Amino acid sequence: MPAHSPPLVRACEHCHRPVVGKQWTDRLCPACYQYRRRHGSDRPLRPPGGWLCQQCGQRCQGLIRGRCRPCYQYWHRHGGERPLRRPPPVPRRCAVCGQPTRESRRGRCPTCYMYWYRTGRERRTTP
Repeated sequence: MPAHSPPLVRACEHCHRPVVGKQWTDRLCPACYQYRRRHGSDRPLRPPGGWLCQQCGQRCQGLIRGRCRPCYQYWHRHGGERPLRRPPPVPRRCAVCGQPTRESRRGRCPTCYMYWYRTGRERRTTP
């Protein structure tokens, strides 16, 4: 009984993916061959690092209608583009000392809040 030879593995000329045996058509893998037949040009290859999302600019492996998965899901569910970043918080004034602060607890800056929390009364301010 003759020994069975292993299948011949070749690489696609365009995308360099391995192609086994009878799938070989015109030195292209089936995906590249079908694309060339339909469009008359070579199939676009994935750029190194992935494609850029048109909305947020993140690199991703696959795009859906030009968007990454989070941007596409937001667009599909809400009917509009995903907001990119939240605006920075507006500095507020402390109700006790009047200093501008980004973080406020119960209307107080962190210093006045900790004083009120520890002692139970408001901090004295110097004019």
